[in-house]
Amino acid sequence: MKMKALVAVLVLGMIFAASVAVAGTSKSAGDMQDLTIGQLTTLVQKLGGPTVVKDILNNKLKVRVEATAPNSAVLDPTLAAWQSFYHDYLGLDVDLSAVVIPPHQPGFDQVIVVPQGLTLNQVVAAMRNHFSVYPYVNDLDRDVPINERDPKAGSYAIRVRNRVEADEELKNLSADQVKQLGLTTLTLLERLVYELKYYSETQSHLDISSVTRCDGSRRSGCSVPCVYWFDDELFVYWFSSGYSSGGIRARSAVR
Repeated sequence: MKMKALVAVLVLGMIFAASVAVAGTSKSAGDMQDLTIGQLTTLVQKLGGPTVVKDILNNKLKVRVEATAPNSAVLDPTLAAWQSFYHDYLGLDVDLSAVVIPPHQPGFDQVIVVPQGLTLNQVVAAMRNHFSVYPYVNDLDRDVPINERDPKAGSYAIRVRNRVEADEELKNLSADQVKQLGLTTLTLLERLVYELKYYSETQSHLDISSVTRCDGSRRSGCSVPCVYWFDDELFVYWFSSGYSSGGIRARSAVR
């Protein structure tokens, strides 16, 4: 009987201690749930038995409680895949948990995620571990200083059409015309990231028959960088912002 009484006292003490602890959290008293005798008994057992609980209540033992934020979000599978990609192909451990993926729009199924601080030269170096790249200049970061989006400001995500060739919808439009229309299009960095990600998934390449003009970027002097695959090599080249052609096209982006 004495042991039963002790357990009862310990249980009451635990209930009181738990109530105080819960009261310090975001939950109100009205949100707390009653525990059954069976649940209380299980709790006592998990804590190590009546003797351990008595020591806890007498401050002979300390208990550390780690709170978990309610409804804590699990990393989106798409963002998790991009984190793995940057680790495997660029050796970068990036945190993309704060990135917001733009809402889906019809046809824009491909998500491209750019982590904070990523540079053109980093991507080119990573590409060269897998295939040949001819960037025309030695330092793309220096030669392409103008970009509509820049990861220096933080990580971000965009959506593009999931297709090998550049957008037919934008054929025969110059970069100047695209700008006048107020369209959002890929930057050079986004296009190169897309290339490497596509290669990581398919061992193939983009723009086999067309050229992606990266209207979201400008080279010093305002010419526009272009990217295409030719003769087993990835090329970065430049065209005037006023030039248009059916085979040289931008790629629309959703931000």
